Amino acid sequence: MSFDLESLLNEVSRGFSDIEREFGGKKAQEPPDLTVHTTSLASINDAFRAAEGNAGIAGMWVLSPGLEEHGEAITADICALVRQHDGFDPSDQEHAFGLVVHPSVGEIVWQIDYFADENCEQPATDPMSTDQSYRVLSVFTASEVETA
Repeated sequence: MSFDLESLLNEVSRGFSDIEREFGGKKAQEPPDLTVHTTSLASINDAFRAAEGNAGIAGMWVLSPGLEEHGEAITADICALVRQHDGFDPSDQEHAFGLVVHPSVGEIVWQIDYFADENCEQPATDPMSTDQSYRVLSVFTASEVETA
C-alpha cells in the first residue's frame, strides 16, 4: 500500500477546517499524526527482518529457488545483507521492501507481506498487532522478479 502522507494529512486538515466552520468556529482536534503508525510499523518490520530468530514477531523467511541454487554460503551472505539493509526509499514508510546487491549474484529484492496467520490465506487486518499478524519476508533475485 502506498500513499502520499503529506497529501493525506492536508485532506484531513481541510476536513477539520470544514467541521470548525460548521460548528460555529469551535476548535476541532488536530488530525492524528499518522507518521507514528508508519514509524512503528517500520520498527516492527526492521526488528523482524534484522533478527536471527523471529524477535518475538510471528513470521518466516522464504527464499526463492533462484537464490537457493547458489548454495548455503551465498544464501547466508544474502540473508545477512537483507538483515543489515537500511537504505529505504522515502516512499516505503513501512520498511516492507528493499533491494540489496550481492557481489556474485547481483541485485536481490525482498519484501514483507502481512497475513492473518501462518496459513497465509488471508491478509492481516492489523499488521501493527504482532499478535494478530504473521509476516512473510520473501527474497528473490531481481531476474526472478522481472520474469514473474
